[in-house]
Amino acid sequence: MTKRRTALLAFAAVFAIIAGACGDSSGPQSQGGGTATTLGSAGGTVASTRPVIDFDPTAILRYGSMQANSLDPVLQKTPCEVTQMRLLYDTLFAYDPNGKLQPMLATGYTLDDPLTLTVKLRTGVKFQDGTPFNADAVKFVLDRALTDATSNIKNTLFMLDSTNVVDDSTVRFKMKSAAVGSLLAQLADRAGMMYSPTALKAATSPTDFFAKNPVGSGMYKITGEYRPIE
Repeated sequence: MTKRRTALLAFAAVFAIIAGACGDSSGPQSQGGGTATTLGSAGGTVASTRPVIDFDPTAILRYGSMQANSLDPVLQKTPCEVTQMRLLYDTLFAYDPNGKLQPMLATGYTLDDPLTLTVKLRTGVKFQDGTPFNADAVKFVLDRALTDATSNIKNTLFMLDSTNVVDDSTVRFKMKSAAVGSLLAQLADRAGMMYSPTALKAATSPTDFFAKNPVGSGMYKITGEYRPIE
């Protein structure tokens, strides 16, 4: 017997002893070389250790986060600002939990040609000031995102050439390049956050509008005095 073979046999014997020592001799034994598993006592199940939490659907949720520098979608710089703005502004499209693009303020779209995207809008939607959401509002918001000197998101709309009103519930986007996927992604993000053109035009300035009383169509609206986080 060679030294190498002797060493291998010795290793195998040691491994078998260790494996036997690590086994649970008190556990269930299987027949025919299989394995057996039980949960809790014989025929029972493991009891849940989760605490019971009372839920009050009428309670007020107070949420603390980083302070947003602005609630103006074109000035957004940090993810926490986007999180807060999504409570105020609906977007044209949104991603579902599975990452699939779904219409939100839009109802659908058609790609007329590689450079033309037509989007149908929901009807009967109103901003929080009572003014209607329509194609004119979409054009106003997208034009401002592209042309405002302070806009931080114009580069994300590199593919967009113009926004055109077809009728009250239809808007047509002309693109510089065939990047419809990128455009739809932006319409589900900051560029697609809709706010009231009427309310913005009536404000002293865009800065004043977004700081004091931004008007969107989202599930929440700002009321009362703005208080910075201390």
